[in-house]
Amino acid sequence: RHARKAVGKERGYLVRVEMDAQARVVSWFKAALQILVREQVVSKVDPNEAFRTGQRRKQRGQHNECHVETLRRCHHGVCGPGFQVRVSSSEAFQEINLFTNHQVLPAETWDHALSEALHRAYGRVFFAEADTRDLEDSPGELGHPVDPHEAA
Repeated sequence: RHARKAVGKERGYLVRVEMDAQARVVSWFKAALQILVREQVVSKVDPNEAFRTGQRRKQRGQHNECHVETLRRCHHGVCGPGFQVRVSSSEAFQEINLFTNHQVLPAETWDHALSEALHRAYGRVFFAEADTRDLEDSPGELGHPVDPHEAA
């Protein structure tokens, strides 16, 4: 009855509750991410929505192979510099902006910290070199920061 009187008028307030950004990270990368945060390599996590690839495994929740790829540097006005990382499996992929506590880390330092966190979390890590010949001077690649919200 009261709601009918308030049709077209304010009925209440929208309250935004800050939630843990790690809760939106895909399950197979959470353990490594927690190590990066605990070791203070990463200070802020900004995950994009995860997308399904369309392939489903018979036993959900088990991932035999996951890929972690550093796509580019990113920069946010408040969070500072960081890296955009893509994590993927046979089921889904997700791009995550990981900010490095207002420090501009060299790419080698970032790669070492990321691979160490993956190794400590999951045990087996295999490396593959990316072909970066065409990417060396492109904006947003490892040498050139971009705003993560503009890149999305």
